[in-house]
Amino acid sequence: LRMYGVSRTGSSKTPLLVAVGAPLTRTIERIEQAFVLRVAVLLALALLSMLAARYWVYGLVDAWARRATQTLQALAGGELAARMSAASPVRELAMVEEGINTMAAQLQQRRRELLRLSSAVQQSPVAMLITDAQERIEYVNPAFERLTGYTHAEVLGRHPDLLNAGTTAPEVYVQMQAQLRNGQPWSGEFQSRRKDGQLYQDKVTIAPLRAEGAVVTHYAAVIEDVTAQRQVEAQIERLAYYDALTGLHNRAWMHQRMGQLLQPPPAQCTAALLLFDVDRFKQVNDTWGHAAGDALLRCLAQRLQGMASAQASLARMGSNTFALLEPQLGADPVSTAAAAQCLAAEVVQSL
Repeated sequence: LRMYGVSRTGSSKTPLLVAVGAPLTRTIERIEQAFVLRVAVLLALALLSMLAARYWVYGLVDAWARRATQTLQALAGGELAARMSAASPVRELAMVEEGINTMAAQLQQRRRELLRLSSAVQQSPVAMLITDAQERIEYVNPAFERLTGYTHAEVLGRHPDLLNAGTTAPEVYVQMQAQLRNGQPWSGEFQSRRKDGQLYQDKVTIAPLRAEGAVVTHYAAVIEDVTAQRQVEAQIERLAYYDALTGLHNRAWMHQRMGQLLQPPPAQCTAALLLFDVDRFKQVNDTWGHAAGDALLRCLAQRLQGMASAQASLARMGSNTFALLEPQLGADPVSTAAAAQCLAAEVVQSL
């Protein structure tokens, strides 16, 4: 018996004690039942909470995964402006979102740079081409097509030597290949041939392109048409160093040539310089006119060219004065002087 309380009653004149109790077994059973009920309720609440949390987290992650997938698919499809806009309340997911948005921004910036570079190459007035490591053409810009007459489809996969006119010295190609094999850029000039057969002079700069590990994967060439420039330079040189009437070198060129022979001063002079003029040339001009005088000078120039050696230099020094420079006429000064006198006699005799 389990006693719950004992009390003295005041309603009775005789002393009376009132005791309240219950069987002990029944009390324990009720306590056990209440405990089990409470535990069951707690377990049910915990299970419901777990299920609710699971479905909430699953929904949150599933929605986030769908947004992330859509953003990544848009980026893969070329929509580099796509971003994950709604920030996740989960710190780890928010960090992943930030990484995806940063990657997208970097890809967008690189696309802008590539577009600018592509536009610059496409719209460049200078011809450009790119080959692979085996020197097969992979790309040419529109300026190349205008310069050579070949279209992109016609040169794709071919070697750049299709432009070779066969007039450039072989040493130029040997030097070019040697520098490119060493991974160094090369610059030089070629005489090339267009598709229609027309020759032109081009200045070419070739640079190797390297991938990771410094391995050369491609070559890029910039080609500039310098035909007009070289023609102007040749014309200027001809005006500066050639006589317009006879086609011979002039006084300025002869002075330059003599300076080259004397620098450095030789131990023994074996060169000879002979000067010739036409007696009474003024009378020819006055009697027959300047046209006859010009014809006479051209005839004299042709005769001098016919008798001069391959090493000799001829020049018209003045109105009716010519110079003949022989760089190797004798073995010593004495023999050179004797040979010069014989040569002068031969020239006078031929004229």
